[in-house]
Amino acid sequence: MARARKAWEDHGIEPASLPVFRHTYGTLMIAAGETPKAVQTYMGHSSITITFDRYGHLFPAAEEDSAAALQTYLDATKAEQDAAEDAAAASNAPASVDRTPS
Repeated sequence: MARARKAWEDHGIEPASLPVFRHTYGTLMIAAGETPKAVQTYMGHSSITITFDRYGHLFPAAEEDSAAALQTYLDATKAEQDAAEDAAAASNAPASVDRTPS
């Protein structure tokens, strides 16, 4: 740690603790697009739960992907409902009447 402090001092860098560097490393891995499983492995977490508990909020693609998947599902469900309503309306429609004057 003394060597690190000397190097920071030589470069005018404010010293930081090893946990800060560890957290920064994990954060940068996520920002670089690493998968949660890879981050778990590189950080040495014993389970993916630990990784998600600490870094889950930094995986923005997960939220965007979930929102897109939900929207796709809702759109498909709406289309199915509309088609069912159209079919029901067509089957209950009165017989066609010719209204042209004779």
